[in-house]
Amino acid sequence: MRHTADRADRVATIALALATDEHAGPRGALVALADRLDSLTGLAVTVGLPSGRGDPFGLRRAALGAIAIHRDTPAFARLSLAHALSVAAACQPVEVGGGARYHIWDFLV
Repeated sequence: MRHTADRADRVATIALALATDEHAGPRGALVALADRLDSLTGLAVTVGLPSGRGDPFGLRRAALGAIAIHRDTPAFARLSLAHALSVAAACQPVEVGGGARYHIWDFLV
């Protein structure tokens, strides 16, 4: 139960950080984007990115969802996905180094 509360706090922190960067779009879209970036970043660092056919944690789906939310929300037109990914990385309970951020960004785009 504590893990769920910690994750909810991280998602809220990411969404709030993105909202204060003058990209306050619809709250639901902002939280959904923060949730997908949190999942993608946290799981990529702890279990790794999928490289074959298997994707047991749904990281491809999370990446596609983040891109779709960003693309389909006009209020996010000026929001940099690279910046949003950096915010998500900074909020993780484990260190997300520059090399890991590069690999996650490469996977995302």
